[in-house]
Amino acid sequence: MEKSKSKIMFVDDSENLRYVIKDYLEMSGYEVVDFNSTDTASKSFNTMMYDLCIIDIMTAGGKDGFTLLQDIRRIDDVVPVIILTANASKEERIKGFKLGCADYIAKPFSIEE
Repeated sequence: MEKSKSKIMFVDDSENLRYVIKDYLEMSGYEVVDFNSTDTASKSFNTMMYDLCIIDIMTAGGKDGFTLLQDIRRIDDVVPVIILTANASKEERIKGFKLGCADYIAKPFSIEE
C-alpha cells in the first residue's frame, strides 16, 4: 500500500511565488493546494484536511492572514500554521504566535527555508 502524501495549504496572492513554492514542495513529495485569496482558502479548510498551512498575512480576499489563522484555529487547534509575510515586525510576530502559528517566515526568504 502506498503512503499518502502530506497535504499542504499554501495561501499567497503572488502567482509567481505560489508557482515556485508549490513546484518545490511537490518535487519534495508533498501534495500542495494553493490559493490566491483567504476567502477560498477558508472555504477549503472547512471541507478538506491539511497537514500544514502556509499563509501570507497580506493576501487578497475579504480577510487578512491573521483572520484566516483564527478561522483555522476554530476548526483545528493542532495543524501547524506557518505565517509568511513581508512585514516581520515584532508586534506582528507576537500577534501571529498568540493566535497559534507554529512559525514565522519573513519575505524575502530562501526556498530551503
